[in-house]
Amino acid sequence: RRCVRAEGHGRDDAVADRSSILGRGGIPSRVSVQPFGWDDATWDGMVACVRDTYAIYGVEVVTAPPSGPHVEVMVAGTADALALAGNTLGIAPLANDCSALPSAIGFAFANAHLAGPELVSELCATVAHEAGHVYGLDHAFECKDPMTYLTGCGRKVFLNRTLACGEFDGTRACKCGATQSSHRHLYDRLGPGAIPAPA
Repeated sequence: RRCVRAEGHGRDDAVADRSSILGRGGIPSRVSVQPFGWDDATWDGMVACVRDTYAIYGVEVVTAPPSGPHVEVMVAGTADALALAGNTLGIAPLANDCSALPSAIGFAFANAHLAGPELVSELCATVAHEAGHVYGLDHAFECKDPMTYLTGCGRKVFLNRTLACGEFDGTRACKCGATQSSHRHLYDRLGPGAIPAPA
């Protein structure tokens, strides 16, 4: 919830606050991102939603950076801190071979979201999406999957379906194959987590 800094560009290293995104494509090599701009209830709801979204995979979602290697999504500020377009909701590295990056930083620009009844689920989807890139996922052309750019579908879950990739205007081949299953990809790379309790 603090003002966060990514200290420099180069090889991804979340422990050292170093991001491969910085210092390329017009993005500054050092950035400061303003604190999360919403209230405590919104923060708590978003964290609970992200934990639920990733619960079935072998990861632990925490709000304080661990001392050792970890994947980090900075949930704060707006895209202008990275000299990106104002409508950018997040950015994260994606490995060329779609492998998981073991110590990378992604950015979810929380303060760029609009107030409203869907704020918590929209923030959750952005965080899940950017973490998904760090774990090797491309954009899915399916409104119900967190890896999509499409909106208006309510709560998103990583689907156990073979999907085409794409952004807004139609499908394309995925970065590491013709299609992808976001659930299968995460399960294969992260392993199993906890089975959710019956609702």
